[in-house]
Amino acid sequence: MGAVPRIHLPLYVRCLCLLIMTMLIVSTGVEMFMIVQGWVQGEAFNSIVASYRDYYPELNAYAVPQQRWAMVATLLLDMFSCVPYYSALLCGAGLFYQFYRGNVWHRNNMLLLQVIGILLIVDVLFPSLAGMLQVMILTANEKMLLIIYYGVNSESIRSLIVGCAILVFSRVFLEALRLNEEQLSFV
Repeated sequence: MGAVPRIHLPLYVRCLCLLIMTMLIVSTGVEMFMIVQGWVQGEAFNSIVASYRDYYPELNAYAVPQQRWAMVATLLLDMFSCVPYYSALLCGAGLFYQFYRGNVWHRNNMLLLQVIGILLIVDVLFPSLAGMLQVMILTANEKMLLIIYYGVNSESIRSLIVGCAILVFSRVFLEALRLNEEQLSFV
């Protein structure tokens, strides 16, 4: 079984791959900076508490936790809820870098596509889990509330559909690569 040859893409296609790769990396960096900026300025924790109190009126009976651990845990959950989406963007940047280098029909690219699909599917589920844990943190000093909620909006449905489509797409191409390798081994 030989190595998969590199494809010599036209210059404009290689430039487009570099452009998309750069846009994905810059977009991830800017959005993460905007999230972290709210925490550095001290606005994010109060904003999160206020939004939960608006959404769940029963939280108004609870005092806002002032312990350092509650703030740090809320920050970490806020950050972790973004990890699947931004990881998928960075994996996409890596995929376009491989395309730029001419590595198009490689097994690793198909595996990277699978990872992107799985991350997008996880991105749909993770914010609800993070929200439930944040409410538990906000009520930890008194009678802890466990609120299980799963909200479905058009953005999460879109991420779920795109994640599933990418996952199926990668499986189809992995199977095609396997069949091609089998066929080449008989020749």
